[in-house]
Amino acid sequence: MNYSTSTCSSLSSGSLRELTSLHCLNSKPLFNTRAIPTNFLLHSIRKKRAKRRLVDQRSSVVSIMAGNEGTALNSEIGSGKMIFEPILEEGVFRFDCSEDGRNAAFPSISFVNSKVRDTPIGNVHKVPTYIPSFECVAGQQIVNIEFPPNTSFYGTGEVSGQLERTGKRVFTWNTDAWGYGPGTTSLYQSHPWVLAVLPNGEALGVLADTTRRCEVDLRKESNIKLISASAYPVITFGPFASPTDVLVSFSRAVEFATMLCCLILHYFSSPFWLRIDGYFFEVLSSGTMFMPPKWSLGYQQCRWSYDSDARVREIAKTFREKSIPCDVIWMDIDYMDGFRCFTFDKACCLSTTSAHPYHILSYQLPLILSLLMEEAIYFPLRMERFPDPKSLVDDLHQNGFKAIWMLDPGIKNEKGYFVYDSGSKGDVWIQTADGKPFVGDVWPGPCVFPDYTQSSTRSWWANLVKDFISNGVDGIWNDMNEPAVFKTVTKTMPESNIHRGDEELGGRQNHAHYHNVYGMLMARSTYEGMKLANEQQRPFVLTRAGFVGSQRYAATWTGDNLSTWEHLHMSISMVVQLGLSGQPLSGPDIGGFAGNATPKLFGRWMGVGAMFPFCRGHSETGTIDHEPWSFGEECEEVCRLALRRRYRLLPHMYTLFYMAHTKGIPVATPTCFADPKDLELRTHENSFLLGPLLIYASTGRDEELYQMQHKLPKGVWLSFDFEDTHPDLPALYLRGGSIIPVAPLHQHIGEANPTDDLTLLVALDELGKAEGSLFEDEGDGYEYTKGGYLLTTYFAERHSSVVTVKVLKTEGSWKRTNRRLHVQLLLGKGAMIDAWGTDGEILQIPLPSDSEVSDLVLASEKKLGIRLESAKRIPDLDNVPGHKGTELSRTPVEIKSGNWALKVVPWIGGRIISMEHLPSGTQWLHSRVDVNGYEEYSGVDYRSAGCSEEYSVIERDLEQAGELESLQLEGDIGGGLILERNIYVPKDDPRLFRIDSGIVARKVGAGSGGFSRLVCLRVHPMFALLHPTESYVSFTAIDGSKHEFSPESGEQIFEGDRRPNGEWMLIDKCLGLALVNRFAISQVYKCLIHWGTGTVNLELWSEDRPVSKETPLKISHEYEVKAIP
Repeated sequence: MNYSTSTCSSLSSGSLRELTSLHCLNSKPLFNTRAIPTNFLLHSIRKKRAKRRLVDQRSSVVSIMAGNEGTALNSEIGSGKMIFEPILEEGVFRFDCSEDGRNAAFPSISFVNSKVRDTPIGNVHKVPTYIPSFECVAGQQIVNIEFPPNTSFYGTGEVSGQLERTGKRVFTWNTDAWGYGPGTTSLYQSHPWVLAVLPNGEALGVLADTTRRCEVDLRKESNIKLISASAYPVITFGPFASPTDVLVSFSRAVEFATMLCCLILHYFSSPFWLRIDGYFFEVLSSGTMFMPPKWSLGYQQCRWSYDSDARVREIAKTFREKSIPCDVIWMDIDYMDGFRCFTFDKACCLSTTSAHPYHILSYQLPLILSLLMEEAIYFPLRMERFPDPKSLVDDLHQNGFKAIWMLDPGIKNEKGYFVYDSGSKGDVWIQTADGKPFVGDVWPGPCVFPDYTQSSTRSWWANLVKDFISNGVDGIWNDMNEPAVFKTVTKTMPESNIHRGDEELGGRQNHAHYHNVYGMLMARSTYEGMKLANEQQRPFVLTRAGFVGSQRYAATWTGDNLSTWEHLHMSISMVVQLGLSGQPLSGPDIGGFAGNATPKLFGRWMGVGAMFPFCRGHSETGTIDHEPWSFGEECEEVCRLALRRRYRLLPHMYTLFYMAHTKGIPVATPTCFADPKDLELRTHENSFLLGPLLIYASTGRDEELYQMQHKLPKGVWLSFDFEDTHPDLPALYLRGGSIIPVAPLHQHIGEANPTDDLTLLVALDELGKAEGSLFEDEGDGYEYTKGGYLLTTYFAERHSSVVTVKVLKTEGSWKRTNRRLHVQLLLGKGAMIDAWGTDGEILQIPLPSDSEVSDLVLASEKKLGIRLESAKRIPDLDNVPGHKGTELSRTPVEIKSGNWALKVVPWIGGRIISMEHLPSGTQWLHSRVDVNGYEEYSGVDYRSAGCSEEYSVIERDLEQAGELESLQLEGDIGGGLILERNIYVPKDDPRLFRIDSGIVARKVGAGSGGFSRLVCLRVHPMFALLHPTESYVSFTAIDGSKHEFSPESGEQIFEGDRRPNGEWMLIDKCLGLALVNRFAISQVYKCLIHWGTGTVNLELWSEDRPVSKETPLKISHEYEVKAIP
């Protein structure tokens, strides 16, 4: 469906002049938010405008009078007038640009059932406090909502960078974003959702309910700007008393929709959903996220790839031998036969029919993949790999492990392959614009892609999953489902491709409409297939791509991160933001996916990661091993302590997940949720909350936890540990007034027994009271939906010198087991009082005198100091002895001056790996440490000498008193030649950064006549295309001709008068920005444009000649970012 500009007009100036007050159009708070009956609104409107009318009780209030009268004014609901209506529950409003725009909006996929979103509620409602303004330009609907100063923004889903989002801009377009950085604007998931925390601690949520690419612009302080294709509704939640209340309301919105429509939507694909016996209906209606099986909360070990069942068994055996808790081993793509989904590679023949990158380095992948796609590689090696997957899984189960296996959406385009044949017979593939199945390259080579927008396709996929589960599969990992496609600039399929979607999803639409929900619909289909396989077990699905509502079907992780301190630090914010966007079960690849962690980095990351909702270690092929024991005994011990902590705290975490499942309360939240009014806490990124439990971590290489000042929320916060305090582990605090349950130590969750001792950690508040809950059930299955669970609320209270602990209330039909109760009453500084009793019975704990308490606290502090002093610290090494390649994890040199933040890697080619424009927050260049980014070569050949040598830092000038910051490097490229480079931000123009490079002769033998070998200075920057389809290169040539080149133009070379006249620009129309590169024409003999997958190279070449001491080769050039009209 196409929308014209007239479909969604802004409020006319004439209409504005009719209004008594204009401040609401700027979204200032309205004066009166009391409940106003609809008939009162009608009466007021008839008095003001006798001939105005309401349609279906739909209000279109746009202003409240500036005085205290509280009289509501309505604008016309005719064409071009913004309208709103209360939906779902009190405090939730839907806004549309006009009546026509409302009627033209696509069905909601976020809420599953558009009828719920489209139906007004009740005869009484409150007037919204913040009202968006609408404007439409060239088919784009632009929405602005303004808030009071000091409003803080969170959410926006899976995003990198800072926790508080003011100053950032993201684009919701699911993207295979390997090696992303803090300025990357599109990652693997899309959540057009912002949580605004107001200065007084109240909060409001804003959802742009569109599946299409959406710009979420938070660069203007206290203002939300949303831009997407017309027309889409904007839904606001609140303001409510706290951020948690907003998220609970948001979850109830999704819950209501699910309750009403789940049976209809699943009818054709899964007939068993119609069994309304209090079982499936309850499962789907109990909150926003699926209830995870308890084993999925244990530690999980993964790698690309454990390439044989022998290696898998070895990994599992080592965990048990070393007493490091673990519950799950993962199988990446190498278990498959030639990367064909739903198959097992039972013999390894690396040939044209079973090809995979086996023991290759990461930088070789593009070449290897290219050769693979041409079927040009044959390895004669043959070995048993996964000869009997069921036997492997049975052995893992016997040792307390679950097994999770990967399934990608790309299905090899190969007749005779049973998945391809059955899919072709069922006509399930996404089509090109001319009606043929779309074919794109992924791991198996040419692939077709299931159209999950069709119920018939989802049923087909679910039945494939059902059969796959019979191999003993415990969980499924959906990867590459943005969907990622190789050999394309956009990294995905054409937006013109056609999906033949179900009518309730939006019907037949192009890929631009369904792209962002493709991964969620795949996860849904996988989830339903697991249900088909075993109705008595809870599915566990992990998805890389997702959308608002994905949490109903799958957990997620933060994608292909890097083994750097920056990514460790970002992981806290990323997990928290996903939770604030509706996805409670997430975590990063602990230790980093790409690159090699150092012992200290890995240990610190495990310390934090063990406290994340989803806890998995994962790493890329070609890197060093990243298991907990791979970095020396000191790091191994820290990992062991960290994971033991997690397993002790699992009863608390499982209870949090039950609350997330039933009430929509997030599991991990920012520290500021403990005191939303504290403006300083709102930007705090080193800590987070698990309910009342505060995790405080050090995420910087050079800062130890106990040397940091711990900023705590107001109130009582008592520190504690499990006698495991270590400089490389986070600190733990429990909020006063809280009780959390703790388990005995186990190696895996299957070892736990209902009769195990139960420990309660109790922290009294200022009034001497505390309360907390424990949820218990079978840990799997759905008996809990029939009452087969026990939810216990414990209560503690101090009376005089005695603290009484008792059961306050219970829910569920489970009988309490006869077990010992161990209460640890926290006193602060790690001190505690231990008491024992029987669970379910009243326990009274005598308190020591004040002086005795002081003595206990002092003794605990002393004991803590001794533990810290005697702890074996993880060595601060850049290299792990015996492991090649660990130099990749050394710390890059940072230049941050003027408008630019750069990162330089002197020890591998002096390359620039990050190039961020600070005013716009745009990451123009971001690469891994060892390849790509900004490189320079000394010859015409790709990656000739100069790109990988170790460079020396000759001089580093730090910016002081207006002076520039610079970095001077030089590398020996052999034959007496040096490649010099000076990178600097000029003090007289901080908008620029400049690079002066040259090849100079230092020592040239007498026999050479003073001249070197033939050399060419080749500048090779690889820029990231944030919006490939909206990007192009523009310049005016020396001969005066004007040129624009888009990705479809392929590689272009310019020589002579066809060269740019000293300037060319990389333009991103979506961002409205251009990266300008200026250079001296006399130094540049050739220019080259090369478009890659989500990248473009803008190369500058010098002439190709020998050099002497007197005749070096030089290229000086500069970069600047400019706004474009």
